[in-house]
Amino acid sequence: MLADSFAAELIKLILINIVLSCDNALLIALVCRNLPAQLQKKAFWWGSMGTVVLKVALTFIAARLLEIPFLQAAGGVLLVYIAISLLRQEHEQTQAQSRQSTLWSAVKTIMIADLVMSVDNTVAVAAVAGGDLLLIGIGLLVSVPVIMFGAGLVTRIMHRYPYVITLAAAFLGYTAWELVREDRFVGPYLTTHLTQAEAFIPWLLVAAFLLYGRKQQNRVVSVPFSRK
Repeated sequence: MLADSFAAELIKLILINIVLSCDNALLIALVCRNLPAQLQKKAFWWGSMGTVVLKVALTFIAARLLEIPFLQAAGGVLLVYIAISLLRQEHEQTQAQSRQSTLWSAVKTIMIADLVMSVDNTVAVAAVAGGDLLLIGIGLLVSVPVIMFGAGLVTRIMHRYPYVITLAAAFLGYTAWELVREDRFVGPYLTTHLTQAEAFIPWLLVAAFLLYGRKQQNRVVSVPFSRK
């Protein structure tokens, strides 16, 4: 009976992790798209495993982290910076192909951004698992292949349809706003003082990312490739 109960809880936790990991796969694909093909799988693997380790560690402190004043809001601002950097990188990579993303810089970016995005999700997963670290750890590990497959698929789509890069960055921008809005200190202020504007701010942010991404793509098209 205990084994059956554990298996049922594990399956439930794996499914929850897969659903919550969709944005992780998108993030990993966005960060790794400019890596050489032989390094992409390594980045997928190390980035995914790094996030598993971080999430298990976060389980101990996630609830308390959410109580730190303005932490989620600061995380949202950091995520906006990361998304802008990834869009700007598209133009810089085309201008100078020698300045390719390194494996470890990609892994570092994945882990930082995932840390920012995962605190509240980690609290939810820990609650579902009843704080059982073994259950949480196994559930996260099993979800890694799904994340890697999703990241690989999205990366191929990004190479074929470059505008998806802009859409992905815009999604990160929207997620950043959600972090700011859900901050227990900033959220009430927004609700009280920006009641009407609150509904439009995330879409203005998305529109800004789409326009900036379009501008960056136009700059990429206008830059001639040098053939050696």
